[in-house]
Amino acid sequence: MEEHPILINHLPLPSIDACLELKDSLSISDAGWKLVGEVFKLPAETKINSIRRYRKKISKKPNPCEGGYTYDIRDILRRAVKLENIPNSAEIQLKLSLDAGQAVKGSKKSVEAVLVDIISINDKYKPASACKSHKNSYLISIFQAPDGGKDPETNENLHKSTVDLKKFVQDCIIQEKMQIGDDVFLNIKLILCVDMKCLTEILGISAVYNHKTKYGCCWCNVIRKKGDGDTGPDINDFSKSTKWEFRDIKQMQEIFNTNLKTKSKSTRKSQNSKFCGQQNEPLFSIPLECIIPCLLHCSMSIVRSLHKLLLKYVEVEECQELLIKYLKEIKIS
Repeated sequence: MEEHPILINHLPLPSIDACLELKDSLSISDAGWKLVGEVFKLPAETKINSIRRYRKKISKKPNPCEGGYTYDIRDILRRAVKLENIPNSAEIQLKLSLDAGQAVKGSKKSVEAVLVDIISINDKYKPASACKSHKNSYLISIFQAPDGGKDPETNENLHKSTVDLKKFVQDCIIQEKMQIGDDVFLNIKLILCVDMKCLTEILGISAVYNHKTKYGCCWCNVIRKKGDGDTGPDINDFSKSTKWEFRDIKQMQEIFNTNLKTKSKSTRKSQNSKFCGQQNEPLFSIPLECIIPCLLHCSMSIVRSLHKLLLKYVEVEECQELLIKYLKEIKIS
């Protein structure tokens, strides 16, 4: 191919902002950007070193929060609108995730991270590979346990460290459309995706994942049996047409403010039998149908269903008794 230096010299050159946006939106590596510069004969001020300096100059610094740092979630969403070409007034599903982990591999220091992912835009869902990729996640906040503590994922610490996030979540729940920029509005549907330990802290209830816990479910007011040596949970059957009493997060917040707020931790713990295991104030008022069950909860439900089906098809009474005895020995009831 013949070169046309005169024509190239007259082409309008992209700004460094345009180069930065192109590099980010197409996920071009540093080595790949060097090749782009060589092919299109870009000037020195758009080379990778210049872009790094410019990125550092314009990048927004996080705000300090209790024990860590947090970004303005609206700033993050404005960036997402630009990077993912989200049209104005679009309806998006926003997955909110919280999880604790090691700050550095091999370290005993744990931190809590809060991330959001946009999993659908106007009912068009991202592929599973994109939803699972860390590249599609936006970090909102990261914080450690309070002084003297080891676990950052406690109800009290989450309340202190997610003040801005709590306000944003509440705004999402009460507003049909949320203003993200000057002329940018989004209809946001929140989905909460956390493990069971984190969910119990968010709801402010006792550790339901512990097999000795009296209250056995994050979603319903279920109480374990006591007596006749049976410690299995008295779990209702989803397949029956009887009414099912779910926990109501708004009601749980009212219960805390009315009955528990002014009492000490030990008193709240001793009185939680009155309120189906509730000890603390729920962090969010996200409806329970917008909380994705974790794998542990799904596995427990599947095992219980298989248990019921197995007993149903064992017709000989003696065999049923032996089967129930064996299942109890392996902690399945």
